[in-house]
Amino acid sequence: MCPDEMELSRFLARSLPGARTRALEDHFDLCRDCRQLVFALAGLDPALETLVRLDV
Repeated sequence: MCPDEMELSRFLARSLPGARTRALEDHFDLCRDCRQLVFALAGLDPALETLVRLDV
């Protein structure tokens, strides 16, 4: 299940527990929509998504 925007914001703020952060990172590896949304929320160019493993 995809995280909501609040959880994505908490991910970017590094305020989630470690296990949840790792679970989301794994999810981003599989879910392009979420990965692009996180890039956009972080102010990064979504075109970079293929070059970067998201470790915010």
